[in-house]
Amino acid sequence: MDDQFTSGAISFGATTLFQEALDHIGPERRKEQRHPRTINITVRPLDPQDSPLSQFAAVTRDVSRGGLSFVSFKQANSESVAISLDDDDSRMAVCRVCRCQEFRGEDGEQGYLTSVEFLYERYR
Repeated sequence: MDDQFTSGAISFGATTLFQEALDHIGPERRKEQRHPRTINITVRPLDPQDSPLSQFAAVTRDVSRGGLSFVSFKQANSESVAISLDDDDSRMAVCRVCRCQEFRGEDGEQGYLTSVEFLYERYR
């Protein structure tokens, strides 16, 4: 891993927040195999009518057929989110937020590790 990982507005030192998320080990809850991948994404928390409330940059930690987990500086404060690749917001995956765990890097930097389940795809 490089000394510095950058994703849009997100910048993680290799031994701080992002590395802490990569090293996190918790109980396995997914039915499908996880594949470690770091992909720049845009996350849009959704209201109950599936309208975006805001958006923020994040980086995936792993991806499976049924969902993914991502690291961000912002908390996904909703029951569902729309996720798109940074270079293509014409297609989004609408997802159920399964859990959002706060953690701190070695330098005290606060972040969130969020796991989501894919529900359906939406086109703009």
